[in-house]
Amino acid sequence: MGGCCASGACQDQHNNGVGGNYYDCTTPGTYDQTQAEEAANSDTAQAGSLVNGTCGSGSNVAQIECKTAGSGSTGTCTCWTYAATGNLVDTVGYLYVNTIATGENSGCYCPANTSNPTWN
Repeated sequence: MGGCCASGACQDQHNNGVGGNYYDCTTPGTYDQTQAEEAANSDTAQAGSLVNGTCGSGSNVAQIECKTAGSGSTGTCTCWTYAATGNLVDTVGYLYVNTIATGENSGCYCPANTSNPTWN
């Protein structure tokens, strides 16, 4: 559970999207790299380290924070979208969990807004 903020208020509880929570003084519903990193670090089911990346191209780009047990193109991986432009703007606040450790479908994938869980 969280502590107190500088204002004296209690920390807010955030949903990491994979059944866990994290606490901080940022208002829920705020999406930025720091919040995505906190969500990723609170995911105890996903091993690995944090990798920041992008999805898409041109004017349709999503910024993601991934926690991966592989290189990013291999291994298990979970990615949180925290910012986007163009037709990817609806993916902000979604995550993609990939539990495939080996083979051509392993690695990090970009979240979509229609079938993936939400976070924060």
